[in-house]
Amino acid sequence: MIKHRYIQAQALGNIAQPNYLDPYGFFSNNLPQAISGKCHLLGKVPIPTWLQPKPQPTDAGKLTLNSLNHFIESGGCLTIANKVRDFVIKNVFPGIPGMIGVDHSSTYGAISALTEYRKEELGLVVLDGHFDGVPTILRHRLAEYANETNSPSIPLDLFSQSVPPSFSPGEIRKWTKLNTENFLFYILKRKLIDPKNLVVIGIADYPSKAFQEIDDPRVRDYLNFFKSLEKLGTHFIPQSSLREHGASHTIEKALKSLNARQVYISLDIDIGSLSSVYACRFLSTIGLSFDQIREVFQSLFNSFSDDLTLAGFDLMEVDIHKLGAKIDNSHVDQASEVGRLFLDLVGKVI
Repeated sequence: MIKHRYIQAQALGNIAQPNYLDPYGFFSNNLPQAISGKCHLLGKVPIPTWLQPKPQPTDAGKLTLNSLNHFIESGGCLTIANKVRDFVIKNVFPGIPGMIGVDHSSTYGAISALTEYRKEELGLVVLDGHFDGVPTILRHRLAEYANETNSPSIPLDLFSQSVPPSFSPGEIRKWTKLNTENFLFYILKRKLIDPKNLVVIGIADYPSKAFQEIDDPRVRDYLNFFKSLEKLGTHFIPQSSLREHGASHTIEKALKSLNARQVYISLDIDIGSLSSVYACRFLSTIGLSFDQIREVFQSLFNSFSDDLTLAGFDLMEVDIHKLGAKIDNSHVDQASEVGRLFLDLVGKVI
């Protein structure tokens, strides 16, 4: 585990400098000019050190899968999300909240704060390699089918986020509380966002046409879940659509259809996983290239106007340990470039 290796390096005094402890530390010290003069760095929401990207030596005994499982199922992610909500309400409003962090479930807290404070319709645009709105049980049952049949229509890599190999199926089935892979489900379930005001861009786990030809209840349930949200007005712009049709028309059309004048944008850096980005927590799909991500960003931010403004934003799921890593002679992590481009464009619309 990468956290154990960091603790060992600490003990040996082999920590490379500068030693940014988390994504906030890196990006707050490397802000693009367009945003640096418009934002106030308000600090961090406190979380237990063993959950942080670079823990303390005294945390070594807590870095176990059992500890993580207990944390999630005891409502730990919701506790932290509520701290984010309270922090935003106390320290940010009436300003525009911006968050740089790791676990995507913290976005739940920012959305909770905005909907509680502003009392008006809010749009939510999520850029992500996975749709974090699928109930864990549906994803697990689809993974079961894929394991049993070795179906080429359902790549098993799609499930490495929600079905970690070190967990047994029984343990995974228990992951029902708020966490990084289902926070959008809770946002919708608790009616913080109307489904018709949700736009999801760049996901690789959107059901392909091949799903419709599979006669198995586990596949049908997964497919029908997406269809039910689309009937309610949710806009899915999957990775395959971006590659085939480009970003400009589809994103502009989706944003124009929102029943909201303010939009929150949440970026999961794994939208570029294994393509332009390697410094993300879940390298489970072949994501978008840097040029494709730039096109998505430009199409998205070009849609802002007097009639559509930015309510808040976040940049999540960055793995600080791998930031800028050289994978081989032809692959270098570009997470910092993606993140800085995103922040630069944010700075131009706030």
